[in-house]
Amino acid sequence: MEERMTLCNMVVEAGGKNGVVPADNTTYKYLEDKTTLPYEPVYSDGQARFLQEYRFDISKLEPLVAKPHSPDNRALARECKDVKIDRVYIGSCTGGKTEDFMAAAKVFLASGKKVKVPTFLVPVWIDVYSRPVPGSGGKTCSQIF
Repeated sequence: MEERMTLCNMVVEAGGKNGVVPADNTTYKYLEDKTTLPYEPVYSDGQARFLQEYRFDISKLEPLVAKPHSPDNRALARECKDVKIDRVYIGSCTGGKTEDFMAAAKVFLASGKKVKVPTFLVPVWIDVYSRPVPGSGGKTCSQIF
């Protein structure tokens, strides 16, 4: 569900007016422990027409790396293998969710190495400072990084 929120946010950052993912079982499951208030999902009209519809095979997408100082400055991760990292920034409105920090922490823990460069955590949700990373022996993302 958090990735859907990221996708919708990125649509706006890319110049769109809004991004919408229709409600489905994933949405309802997510809302189960978030609210007890009744709600009614809203969908496009059955006969709605769109200027264009895009479909992407995400299995063909490659990981990207954001580079300073603009979201437009990016490269394929495989093109950055010789880049020396002197600082790390994890966060922002689209990449600062608990799920993002947990994934990064798990990758780092699996490497068995220690953080050697300044690492900046910019969470949207504060629980990166209190919620333990699974398999970390009780450490939080803040303690790991």
